[in-house]
Amino acid sequence: MYKCKNCNATFDTPIKIDKMSPSTIALIATMIMVAITVTLAAILYSMVISMKPAIYLYTPREEKEQLKLKVKGVITTRIPFREGISSIIWDDLVLKNGKIFTNKKSFDYLFYESKNVMPEHENTGWILKRQNGALSWNQAPIDKNDLSEMLRNILAKYGLFENEINDFIEYWFDDDMKIFFGQDEFTFGIYPISLEEVDRIFSIETMLEYPEYIRVQLLVKEIEDGEVLAEPEFPKISRSEYALHEWGMMKG
Repeated sequence: MYKCKNCNATFDTPIKIDKMSPSTIALIATMIMVAITVTLAAILYSMVISMKPAIYLYTPREEKEQLKLKVKGVITTRIPFREGISSIIWDDLVLKNGKIFTNKKSFDYLFYESKNVMPEHENTGWILKRQNGALSWNQAPIDKNDLSEMLRNILAKYGLFENEINDFIEYWFDDDMKIFFGQDEFTFGIYPISLEEVDRIFSIETMLEYPEYIRVQLLVKEIEDGEVLAEPEFPKISRSEYALHEWGMMKG
């Protein structure tokens, strides 16, 4: 009987790696690598791609600002560019008339994309289906113009400004119809993500305070035919001269 010097565990035989054969050590190493690979695969499988989140900052007068974004995942794109993998700091920002100035350039919004963890969501939202070239929304036939108008109305109910909604439509309803995510046929569930969950996955820290704080993130993922989603409840909007708005979509 052998007893561990650092604990009370006992063993019938000692474990001595230096006594193992090369083939046994190789087998153990292979098993460890397989376990790591399986774990990483499970993590990656549960991740989603956040596409085109855009952050707008509004102030009543010229203000200096610094915004730190931290993502539960990996940031793949950022404009204006800043160094960082899971977090970045947009520093040396000047806000004026709804524009963001930095490094002698102006931007309408801060832009990033990421691969991040799957957000939790309720079983509420809308169903977009495309089959044989025909579109439907919650089982009602529509065309592309109808779809654009419906999304405009949804974003307006969340409190986004007209210029922000126009940017959303311009991006997702381009010639390639990015809203279809490159698929000819699909049944998508479109789920609004709660503000608390958005903040959990994409945390933001700023120097200024923004009483009007609106972050609209929609999760799009394949669902089975016949599924039904309840209509979401829209938040009450409280306006302020200091406002932070954001829109984006995630593909699960």
